Amino acid sequence: MGLIRGTVILLFLTIGLHASSGGRIFKREAASRQLFAAGDEYKFNYEVMITTGTEVPISHAASYRLKGVLRVQGTTQNVVTVKLEDLGIGLFNGQWSYFPVPSVNYISPEELNALSEPFQIVSENGKFKTLMMNDQEPEWASNMKRGLATYLQMNMERVSPQRLMFFRDEESTTMGICPTMYEVMPVTATGMGLARVSKFRNHADCPDVPSRIRHESRTYYRCNDDRTRDIMNSTSYAIYDLSVQDTSITVQKITVLSSILYWPFTQNGPFLYSWYNMTIALDNVAPITSPILPPENAIDHEDLTYVFEQSDYTDPEEDISDLKGVEPLFFHQTSVESHPEVLDQIMEKCHQTISSLAKSMLTADVFNDINDFHGQTPMAITPLISSLDYDYLTRCYAHFSQRAGNSEQENLELQIFLDGLANSGTPPSSLVIRDILKSTDDISIIVRLISSFPIAIRHPSEALGNELDSIFELTAKPNLDQRQKRLVELAMATLISRSCKKNLCTESGLLEKYINYFEAKLAGTNEFEEQVVGVLGLGNIGMGRALEKPFEIAQGLHPEYANAVRIQAIWSLRPLILEQRDRVMTSLLPVFFNRSETCETRTSVFSFLMGSRPDERVLHEIAYFMWSETCPQTPNIVRSTLTLMSKTEYPCNPVGSYARTVLKYLPPGLIDPLKTASYALDYYDKNNGFGRMTFVTLQKTGSSVLPRSIYVGLNSYIGGFSNSFFGFYLRLQGVEQLIETKKTESIDGSVDKVIEILSKIDIEERPITPLCIELVIINSGKAVQYIAADETTLGSRIRSMVIALHEAKKKFESGGAISIQHPAFTGGIRYQQPLEIGTPVSIFANIASVTALNSNITRTSNAAGATQTEEDIVSQVNVFATTGITNHIPAINTMLTVSKHRTSRVRIPVHKSTSSRTAQNRPDSLLFTLNIPEAYNPLVAMVHATTEVSVRPDVTNGLGEGEVETKLKQSCPACTTKKTVTRGDSFRQERDLSLPSPKLLRGVVAKVKYVDCERDHSKASVLKKLSSYFSDVGKNTGVFSTSLAKLSLGLDQTLDSLFVAPYGETCGMKAIFSQDADAPTRSTKVIASIIKKPASRSQPQIEIGSSLILKHEGTEQSETKLDLRMILKDNPQTKHQQINIKGAVINGPGGQSGIMCLDFDNRVRADSSDPLGFSGQSEPMINQTIVLKIGKFPAGEPNRQSSVQDLVCLDNHAEITFTGDAQRSEQQIQEAEAATSWPYNQCQADKASNLWPGTFIPPTRACELAMVEQTQLRSANLSLCYKVVKSAKRRWAALTHLGASFISPYLIDSESDSSDHPHNVGRHGHRNSVDTALFTTGEVEISLDLQKNSPRMELHYSRNNGEEQHFHDVDLSLLPSYLVPKPSPERTSPLEGIKRIAGLTG
Repeated sequence: MGLIRGTVILLFLTIGLHASSGGRIFKREAASRQLFAAGDEYKFNYEVMITTGTEVPISHAASYRLKGVLRVQGTTQNVVTVKLEDLGIGLFNGQWSYFPVPSVNYISPEELNALSEPFQIVSENGKFKTLMMNDQEPEWASNMKRGLATYLQMNMERVSPQRLMFFRDEESTTMGICPTMYEVMPVTATGMGLARVSKFRNHADCPDVPSRIRHESRTYYRCNDDRTRDIMNSTSYAIYDLSVQDTSITVQKITVLSSILYWPFTQNGPFLYSWYNMTIALDNVAPITSPILPPENAIDHEDLTYVFEQSDYTDPEEDISDLKGVEPLFFHQTSVESHPEVLDQIMEKCHQTISSLAKSMLTADVFNDINDFHGQTPMAITPLISSLDYDYLTRCYAHFSQRAGNSEQENLELQIFLDGLANSGTPPSSLVIRDILKSTDDISIIVRLISSFPIAIRHPSEALGNELDSIFELTAKPNLDQRQKRLVELAMATLISRSCKKNLCTESGLLEKYINYFEAKLAGTNEFEEQVVGVLGLGNIGMGRALEKPFEIAQGLHPEYANAVRIQAIWSLRPLILEQRDRVMTSLLPVFFNRSETCETRTSVFSFLMGSRPDERVLHEIAYFMWSETCPQTPNIVRSTLTLMSKTEYPCNPVGSYARTVLKYLPPGLIDPLKTASYALDYYDKNNGFGRMTFVTLQKTGSSVLPRSIYVGLNSYIGGFSNSFFGFYLRLQGVEQLIETKKTESIDGSVDKVIEILSKIDIEERPITPLCIELVIINSGKAVQYIAADETTLGSRIRSMVIALHEAKKKFESGGAISIQHPAFTGGIRYQQPLEIGTPVSIFANIASVTALNSNITRTSNAAGATQTEEDIVSQVNVFATTGITNHIPAINTMLTVSKHRTSRVRIPVHKSTSSRTAQNRPDSLLFTLNIPEAYNPLVAMVHATTEVSVRPDVTNGLGEGEVETKLKQSCPACTTKKTVTRGDSFRQERDLSLPSPKLLRGVVAKVKYVDCERDHSKASVLKKLSSYFSDVGKNTGVFSTSLAKLSLGLDQTLDSLFVAPYGETCGMKAIFSQDADAPTRSTKVIASIIKKPASRSQPQIEIGSSLILKHEGTEQSETKLDLRMILKDNPQTKHQQINIKGAVINGPGGQSGIMCLDFDNRVRADSSDPLGFSGQSEPMINQTIVLKIGKFPAGEPNRQSSVQDLVCLDNHAEITFTGDAQRSEQQIQEAEAATSWPYNQCQADKASNLWPGTFIPPTRACELAMVEQTQLRSANLSLCYKVVKSAKRRWAALTHLGASFISPYLIDSESDSSDHPHNVGRHGHRNSVDTALFTTGEVEISLDLQKNSPRMELHYSRNNGEEQHFHDVDLSLLPSYLVPKPSPERTSPLEGIKRIAGLTG
């Protein structure tokens, strides 16, 4: 509302103050139809104000002002000469207001001289026709003159200031030819003695807006919903005040208001803006006495369209001539600094920035400074590398590579430089990468660069492709194995697809060369691995005739290829269907409808077509076809895919709008996880415009637990853009037969022995299902890695993998330091267009994710078999994101930016020593010491969001900041070049969250707090947000409609919202755990031992003992001991499980010691001879008893050497006894006996058929599901008796009151709760006498009837003071779904349920 309010104020200021002019009114005949009369000079006061800023949480902006004198001379009847004089500028940065506008001092830099060069406008009937400007002046000056000429025109042929008019016209503007709405108000209508002509343009209506766009590093897809469709709004509004006398008019004032509004997420969130206001107010009109000379070196321009100085490299006619030179990052610039002294400064700054970033990865200092927390990012390195040419980048590589082995930091510096080199994407950086790849023998460097740089190239071209062609020679390097050579092959295919995109490399034949290479793999061998590599390579190329061969294979025109090759050919056609949708649809639909094709081929075609927006007619045909379908896999994947698409709210869902309709036409049935199916887990936050999706397709055969293939794709969405950033395809054909036939025993021996045995695996060829194992890694739609094996190559593949793992393990444990950092994800987008005034505007968004691992591990062994390991490991995950809008002012090499920054960092330092002994290859004992992180190196996680406005040099190399700051200080002495958007320092609070502290630890900082935060985080607001995150709104769990799946999506949304929620206020959250440097006594380390006694025939139980010792150092030296003993007994025959846990804290806080005993007894009734039965001897029932005792020892007891197994259980603090039994509910029994619904009716039919029981367990799917339904026991009776010391009860009283308030409407009056109520019978007879002054006792009895649609509860509560309460028929359906009690599984555990849903049982 602040911007709207400011707009209204500006309108009144600029429009209302000039009702008339002090100058002479020039009369002319209306018939001349010109805006400015020939022979006269109009002198105007000229003022421009450009602001860039935000309104949330309070108005802040960076501002540029330009003022001077505008002279317009009517040179001839249709030509005016225009000149700007006495120009001055003013800069501002800080808190903004519209009334009054902050004042500035004006300065007159020499850079503005080019703007004072005259120019001429040729018009016809007042509308622009041609523009004449000096051909030698800088383009930025010409663009601003185009912007001025945009407003010095009016359609005089149609405008009649004597009457009210509305019409639409088209005008030439800096935004191209734009529809313009005219409103004409006569003097009688304005009430100010002037006529007014208003012109409005929405630039979305302009058919050819001059713009440039660059996807940095990754490819994004635009898919909008109603709230992200118009996240950028660009408009202009011009007002002409005219004095009218008889038939003569004179322009008194021109006011222009133009803006670009940018919503980074959705239109619900705060926006960033670029605002432009120009005022041209008439000072006087007089006959020409001092003619303005026409422009020198004049050249005609037939339109006013803004001209970008940098070529459009998507145009096949445009190309970079010097691949070793530097192209500017911004499109409005043609060149960058090339002077050696300047390049030396940029290179030095690059060295310093990389060194600083590497240091931030090794220490925790960045968590203590908000500026460094955001500033130490790989996104700060890419612009610097992009500013260096080939020679300087070569010198940079030499600098970092020569130092790499000296220290951890210098090793990290090389890795950071290589990643920055790959992500910069400039031609010089690509050439340097080529040189590095060809010269190095370091496999890690080759893999690091080859997998990332092809997709990040900024200006791919045929010339660049020719220069990089020699990278393919890596495939001949002897030190690269086959897996690494395939990495090179697929990377080159991606590289060629980008280099040849503009003109198909017709001149060099480069595209044809690589198409022939990959086609030769298809034709030259019978090995499916090479054939699949050929298909993947052609798919990565994806242009020209590259996909013709895979297209033929997908249609089945080449039966000589294995089905594995055909499946990959189908999925490689994604680029083709985007360009030739009808052709691909027409050719592949017959494959789907052809029942002679394999089920896998048909289901793969269906999945592929569903991702290509099939129309509703096609889906209806598919639905009708399923009624006569013979392959059971096909209807299942159709049903599952349409089901997940009907449930998801994800904006990029191609057919969600009519999937629900088509589902109704399918034959009746349910999704069977034993058959081919598609699944999805996704959420979409519609209000804030972000979400994520995990998509899974499992190809099944119907006769095996293992899937034939698995595809997993990860997709993210934010602000209208979607990116499929990662995926993999795993084929497991024939693996189930391999597992059945190869039963191997545990192998004892060295790595060489393992390799020797595995290499001798003799795999018998199965002609029906030959072994075929494949793994394809996919990055942004391109295959980057392919690994495969069959019967003949499996042994060698395993051998190479074991060797590689062994070598990595030896390196990891060699005793030296290892430092690894790698960008897990880097990408961005930059869009540029002009304001109508003729200055460029950039909208940008970037994200980078960096993981880092610094480790120093040593391992020693002794003759007794004990192994000692010392580990010092620091792992980090860092995510950086920024988005904003920039106004570029090329005239003074300055840009005004408002940007939102989001940074998340997690740092986990671990220093520990471990000692272990093994017996018969099984861990027997383990002893380890874990140091609590010290204050200078804490375990810390922090996320922070802020918004900044800044005034900086209009370059990416970071130089020139001093000159810009000088100009800013001259204009506004109190302003700084960077300003955080804030209400004030007093609002930026730091406050701790109310969390329980770890009482066993002393002198330890363990807390979560808000830092530098001015956002409202009241308990009510936090609970409201959490309730929305964990609600069902916007979430799709598909068939995994479990509480765990919903909880997982809720956690995803919560974590994502912490990072990208579109709030404008500065705010951060920090969690920290470390020693307190100021505490006199500190817990410094944890010494732990774990001993396991395995079960034996004479003693069928498992006994586990563990001990933890907390060392406290400082003014007081002490130890706290935590001792635990657990015994597990399980009798499979009687279905009886027992768990006995005893734990003690010895010398805890205040010298106190205590003990806890927990006994768990569980009995299940089941007839092992009838696992699917649920009546008679197999009637499912559960009985459980849990006894918990907690007690404290007297002072001084026990001694520190005591073992928990020798201590007795105490109940002087609390004793809680829980008993429960569960059985089938009446509703369940009736469902089974009636057998009128699925699966019971189907199970009855199966049992009556001659196919029962069959060869599979379970015999039929229906009978298995019937058993599951009947053994999920919905009726339960629970009893809880407690005796708790009164001081402890007060701690959980608030939670009790909260629960009581929910069920209070169901409370029955005590008088109506008669003594003969079933809950009251014999209640008090068994209660032991206790000291009521010390203890609170009571009993809670609960009866649950968990009906599917209306779960109910009865609750009776009694206390030792005689108080009793009975809550009747409590409706549990009012609770959130994840809080409603679930039926008790008598025969199938929750894990088995998940396995069943995923089709992993059968």
